[in-house]
Amino acid sequence: NSLHKFWVNAAAPILLNATLIAALLFFHDDVPLLTARNQAIAVTVSGALQLLWLWYACRRAGVTLRLKLPRVGPDVKRLMALIGPAAAGAGAVQINLVVSTALAASLLPSGSVSYIYAADRLNQLPLGLIGIGLGTVLLPTISRLLGRGEEAAAMATQNRGMELALLLTLPATVALVICGTPIAAALFQHGKFDATDTAFTAQALAAFSIGLPSYILVKVLT
Repeated sequence: NSLHKFWVNAAAPILLNATLIAALLFFHDDVPLLTARNQAIAVTVSGALQLLWLWYACRRAGVTLRLKLPRVGPDVKRLMALIGPAAAGAGAVQINLVVSTALAASLLPSGSVSYIYAADRLNQLPLGLIGIGLGTVLLPTISRLLGRGEEAAAMATQNRGMELALLLTLPATVALVICGTPIAAALFQHGKFDATDTAFTAQALAAFSIGLPSYILVKVLT
């Protein structure tokens, strides 16, 4: 990202999806537990593939990666002090999903966890495309401006990023709230997933989508 080659990092998760699909196609088993185990193994394999992909891209860009024992100096201590709020902000979505899933499993009727999972998949689409996409580009750009002492330009870039994020996010939020039912029906309503399941998924999606602008701004700011 610092070399303005954003597509390399952005393309890495494709290996995760490709590995999961390959495992499902070639290592599918009639026993659901074995299929789930193969999918779990595929996640680990995809992690190794993503690491190799990024290592190869860094090597081609002239960046040499070496493993060294960490030294806890003043800069590292300052980084550790600053990383807490950023980590909390970046993990807000995951924390919210864990809490929601735990409450659904213990307090709500059967099937609620599936509704939350399906709604979260749809909610992650604008979050990934807009929030993570803008955050990926803004971080090295603002860091470079601050490194050159151009604080006014860095602030202007941050503000334009936030404006663009809201410009794209607010219509997406309205669309997911209003059109949640037909979207969920088109993607999930087949087999045992009936119209009632679609309605509950749309309700969960609407609840998730209300917080979408805030979540995306967190991604942009952190």
